[in-house]
Amino acid sequence: MKVEIYADVLCPWCYIGKRRMSAALEQVTDRENVQIVWRGFELAPEEGRVPGPTAAEAMAGWWGDQAPARIALIQALGAAEGLELNLHLARPVSTFDAHRLCHLAAARGRADQVMERLLRGVPHQS
Repeated sequence: MKVEIYADVLCPWCYIGKRRMSAALEQVTDRENVQIVWRGFELAPEEGRVPGPTAAEAMAGWWGDQAPARIALIQALGAAEGLELNLHLARPVSTFDAHRLCHLAAARGRADQVMERLLRGVPHQS
C-alpha cells in the first residue's frame, strides 16, 4: 500500500499527524508492504528566508481573541503525541528548501527521518 502525505514542515498539525501515522503504522503487521511518500506543500509560499514574527504571534493575527485557546489546543494535542510545540519560539520562514531536502532524502530512502528532523526543528547531532 502506498500512503502519500502532503505536509509542510512549519505546520504543527502536520507534526501531530506524522506522529499519529507512525503510531498507526506500528500496529500494522506487514509494515514492509506500506510505502510512505512525503509530498511537499508550502502553507506560506510568500514567506521569506528571514524569520519574522513567531508562529504564536502570526496565529494571534489570524485568530484574534481566539488565538490563546487555539494555540493551547494545538500544544495539548501535540503533548498527547509526545511533542513539545513551542509556537512562541518558532519563527516560520520559507520551507521551499526544506521540501527540496526531503525530496533528496527520499531518493536515498531517508525521507521519514528527514521529515522528523525538519518538523522538530532541531539540527542533527552526531
